Amino acid sequence: MKLDKMWSDKEFIESIDSFWRDSEYEHAHRENVSNRIREGISGNKSVLDVGCGSGFFFEFINPNKYTGLDYSMPMLSLFRRKHNIPLIRGSVYNLPFRKNMFDVVICIDVLSHLPSIETPIREMIRVSKSSIFFTLWCTKDATRDISDELTFEGHRELTNKMRYIVYNVDHLTEYYLNELCNYNNIPLRWAAYLIGSFRTVTGSDYTCSMISIKKENNDTTK
Repeated sequence: MKLDKMWSDKEFIESIDSFWRDSEYEHAHRENVSNRIREGISGNKSVLDVGCGSGFFFEFINPNKYTGLDYSMPMLSLFRRKHNIPLIRGSVYNLPFRKNMFDVVICIDVLSHLPSIETPIREMIRVSKSSIFFTLWCTKDATRDISDELTFEGHRELTNKMRYIVYNVDHLTEYYLNELCNYNNIPLRWAAYLIGSFRTVTGSDYTCSMISIKKENNDTTK
C-alpha cells in the first residue's frame, strides 16, 4: 500500500492506533522521547506538533498551548474523539502558519516516512520562534535505511551522520555537533540523542535518534 493511500485508509489507521496503544515498546519509546523534550515545551510555550497522528504522543506531553497538524483525516478524527484540542489538516511541506508563530515545533516519527526532508525542516524552522525537535531512524546497513525498507535520497546526509554517531561512538548516551555540515545551506546547531532501537520482522535493526535544533538569529528560510 502506498504511503498516501495507507494514511488515508480508516481501517488501517484504527489498527495502527490500536497497535501503538497496546505495544509496550511504543509506550516506552514515546515516554523516552517525551522525557527528552518535556523541559523544552514546559511552561506557557506554544507547541506545534507536526504529524500529530491520533493524539497518542500528545497524551505523553500534554503541553499547555498545543496545536496538532496532520495530513491524515482518519488520524485527526481519532484524535478528536479523545481530546478537544486545536487540530488542523495540512502538509509539512507547506505549513499553513505564519513565520515564528510557535515557540516550539515537534515532529516525532514522521520525517522517516517522507521521501525528502529539506523542505519540511525549513518549514518547521520558519514557523518556530526558537526550537525544533524531530526524530529520524537509521540502520547500520545503509542499503536498508529509513522506514518501510526504503532508501530516500533526501535523507542521506542526515542519516549517514546519524549512522556514524550511533554505530561508531562507543557507549553513546549523548552526542553534540556544532554544525550540521551546513545541511543544504541551513547552518544549524544540533544535538543528537540515541533514544531507542528495535528489531523489525525483517530482521533489520533500526535506531531512533532525536535531533534538537536551536534556531539561530540568522534566518535562512526566506
